[in-house]
Amino acid sequence: MKKQLRCTENGAEVNTSRQEEIDKLRAEHEAMVLNLKFEHAMEIRNMHIYYESRIGELQIQHGMMVNDIYRDYDMFVDHLRSLNYNQGIRQEAALKSMRELKDQMRKDHFQEVQCMRLKYDNLVKEHKIEINGIVEENKLICAEYESIIRNMRDETKVLKENINISTNYYLTNNDAIIENLRNVYNSSSLELSSTYPKQNGTEVEGLQLVEEATIIAAQLQTTDGHEYSDAVTTTSTIADDDAVDMVKSQDTMLQTTVEDCQKLFYDTAQKLSLLHGYVFPKE
Repeated sequence: MKKQLRCTENGAEVNTSRQEEIDKLRAEHEAMVLNLKFEHAMEIRNMHIYYESRIGELQIQHGMMVNDIYRDYDMFVDHLRSLNYNQGIRQEAALKSMRELKDQMRKDHFQEVQCMRLKYDNLVKEHKIEINGIVEENKLICAEYESIIRNMRDETKVLKENINISTNYYLTNNDAIIENLRNVYNSSSLELSSTYPKQNGTEVEGLQLVEEATIIAAQLQTTDGHEYSDAVTTTSTIADDDAVDMVKSQDTMLQTTVEDCQKLFYDTAQKLSLLHGYVFPKE
């Protein structure tokens, strides 16, 4: 029994000591909880104060930024309004100057058209006067031309008659002139054959040359007469056809003499000497 009592007492003491420890731990725990609550409350309070101050600063900065934005916007709008106003003024001035220029150009164009119309009318009148003058002058020229043509026809008719008379006279006396030439050349051939030396050939060749010169001279005279007759016929034909404005002709029939024929003979003999080798001394 004593042992049980002693065990009971010991157990009670252990329980008492445990209870005291528990109470002590509970008190410490409560004190710690109170301390933690106080610290937590202080931290929350400090955080509220910090964030309230930070929010206040942000609100102040936001207000300043908004004010700056509104101020810049107002300045930009005012600048645009001033630009628009100035542009409107310039546009109105440009439109006014364009209207004035258009009116001035219309007036200048109207005046220029009036001047050109007046010049055109004056030019038409001058051209009409000039054309009338040219027509009158053309009529006078045509009348003068017709009178000249009539006079030329009359003169050509008379001239053709004179030429025909002269040609008939020349052709009638041509045979007698050729006969005289042959007699003169035959007499001259004897002198040439005895006087002029020869370089090539015989004396017969020299006489043949003289005879050839005589025949050539006669043919030249006859041909000259035919050519002259043809020229007269051609001139008359041109005058009859009125193909030219003026025809000039002269009735100059030269009478052929013995001296002219002799000169022609000497010239022909000179050419024959160059061809056949005979040398004729100069007069």
